[in-house]
Amino acid sequence: MFAQLFGYYLLDKNIISTDQLNEALVNKNIYKERLGSLFVESGYMTNEQVEYIHSEQKRFDKNMGDLAVFLGFLSRAQMEELLGKQNNGDIALADALLNKGYITKTEYDNLLKAYRQELGLTSEVDSRNDLKRDIISIYNLDEMKNSDAYADYASLFVRNSVRFVGDDFAFTSFNPVKDTEQECMIMQDIKGPDSLRTAICGSQKAFNAFAARCAGKDTFDCSNRDVANFLNLQNGLYAANVFASDSSKLSLGKIGYSQDELIGTEKDKLIIPLSFTFGKIYIYIFRM
Repeated sequence: MFAQLFGYYLLDKNIISTDQLNEALVNKNIYKERLGSLFVESGYMTNEQVEYIHSEQKRFDKNMGDLAVFLGFLSRAQMEELLGKQNNGDIALADALLNKGYITKTEYDNLLKAYRQELGLTSEVDSRNDLKRDIISIYNLDEMKNSDAYADYASLFVRNSVRFVGDDFAFTSFNPVKDTEQECMIMQDIKGPDSLRTAICGSQKAFNAFAARCAGKDTFDCSNRDVANFLNLQNGLYAANVFASDSSKLSLGKIGYSQDELIGTEKDKLIIPLSFTFGKIYIYIFRM
């Protein structure tokens, strides 16, 4: 998650523009090997086994390496060996920023130091607790009621975005002046002891691209149903995590769709924009 968090910092400080960050996020993958490819190239797993891991991530809230170990495809030592061969997030983003000439090596080192000191965030976020803490810090969730549930939901959404959509995004701040009206919104209620109304919002262009990623298609020949399926998957995993944590049973409501929605900024409502290279997608969480 480092690229998403450090990208937020660079945007917030006006060090680089959104277009420059998007270009860096696209190009960083040139310098970072995909973990699934390393599984196969190492001879530890087959393509079919990697595809099975991808499918099982829809049932288990685990990253790819941990799930491969959990399911018995890899030993812990083998996974750590492969992770050591994979360029981590800070190196990949640094290479992209430096090769594009957006910042110098000295500037990068100084910015990285300031980032860690000012925000108190980790240099590379691997555990869900770190990501949850960082989201609480960025969006001041301590000041909101039900902040723990919001942070759990948002951090799971981010992990699922990386797993099923792509990691070419950064956190950005919600701007009530510019970000209040959305062309598309997919909604679903989560009902239980602490009921939540959840939604994915965005422009039609961003929705099309997000849907295509969700469906694993190269073209935009897809529908809002693909976004609805992602939201349902997200909420199902969230309900499973809550049940595993405290045995609370949650149920999912029907999927709803709305156009040209005005997003309010009332108290106890959390809106997190994820700035993908194809446009912004908004996580919307409201305590019912």
